[in-house]
Amino acid sequence: MLSTHLVGPGWGERNEKGYDYYVNAGGSTFPNTKIKWETTMTRNLAIDLGLFGERLTITPEVYWNTTRDLLYESEIPLTTGYTRQMQNIGQVTNRGFELTINGNIIDNRDFKLNGNFTFGSNKTRIDKLNGVDDVIWATSSRWKSSNYDYCLKVGDQLGLIYGFVSDGIYGFDEFNPTNNYNYEAKEGTVNCDALFGTAPGKLKFKNFVDGVDGEKDVNIVNDNDKVVIGNTNPKFSGGFGLNGSYKGFDFSCNFTYMYGFDVNNATRYTLSSFEGNTNNYYNVLAEFAEPNRWRYANDQGDRMLNTYWCADEYVDINSKAKTFNPVDIGKKVAIDKFIEDGSFLRLQDVTIGYTLPKKMTKRMGIERLRFYTSGYNLFVWTKYSGYDPEVDVQTGLTPGVDYNRYPRSRNFLLGLNITF
Repeated sequence: MLSTHLVGPGWGERNEKGYDYYVNAGGSTFPNTKIKWETTMTRNLAIDLGLFGERLTITPEVYWNTTRDLLYESEIPLTTGYTRQMQNIGQVTNRGFELTINGNIIDNRDFKLNGNFTFGSNKTRIDKLNGVDDVIWATSSRWKSSNYDYCLKVGDQLGLIYGFVSDGIYGFDEFNPTNNYNYEAKEGTVNCDALFGTAPGKLKFKNFVDGVDGEKDVNIVNDNDKVVIGNTNPKFSGGFGLNGSYKGFDFSCNFTYMYGFDVNNATRYTLSSFEGNTNNYYNVLAEFAEPNRWRYANDQGDRMLNTYWCADEYVDINSKAKTFNPVDIGKKVAIDKFIEDGSFLRLQDVTIGYTLPKKMTKRMGIERLRFYTSGYNLFVWTKYSGYDPEVDVQTGLTPGVDYNRYPRSRNFLLGLNITF
């Protein structure tokens, strides 16, 4: 037996409430009396399919949502006395597909089992910006990289991370030693002075562009060489779960998942750098243990690039080095090395309960008595090296930055339901 129901089409508008400084308030941003709330127009169409006497229901849904008057902290001329102002700059469109399946798997007197599954895919496109620019560079207000790492480009996806592609570390064979304890780059060695310098042991980056608008930057890595190094938009996401009962026992469990999206692990970057670490050493990651890390001092603590410098010892002590020294990273720059796959499967919640037989509860003057225990956020299966990959996913104009984010808590609950 098949039953079909058309759900929708539907549409409507809603406003998103922002922070207080979006309105005409002072502080560090220039007041804007013309500011408006973001407005989202939603459109959707769905169909409910019922099979086998409604024991299996399938609901496919397509949607098309448009958000206009996006709120963005824009740069403004210094003549105003401020550097930034909250403005409404443009419009984005979300198009996607969702599939929901619910099934009554087993249904008899003592044993009942139900299942559910959801699958969705979404694409976000930038339709327009401020009416003047087709491209606006941005950075996370939390991490604040020194070179803008998000590009808002008309016609492109929202949430693309732009940065530099690492190419290992410089080796001694790319330089000639000089008499003043320095190294001179050989011809053909890529120049990374615009980032962390050009010398043995320092991070090396790939050069993609030679010369822009008449500039002579042959074999020089600079902002022209930034490319897309991450996409914070999941290819698909959803969840699934089971719930049922057997005589007096009942249970439920639910999973959520996201696949194919990137996270900028800015926390790992900070722990791999000397940025903001004046007279402190925060590089505590195991990947920088000797002999992996490039060294500038010997076992006695003598610095090798000063009067204690010894070319043979310096070369020998770094012969097995595979990664840079954190002291060389002195500013925040988006690097592919710290962009990680955030795909995950999360056990969202589990509940197990037991209801006492009615014969027993009626003697106590109680209609129903149920004991239960629940656990939330119990496990996360992921290759992401941080605490939690689900960081600002598909939120804001600069999503997917994990900068000292507090991990989601794991909770346990014991409960009692009494019905008189």
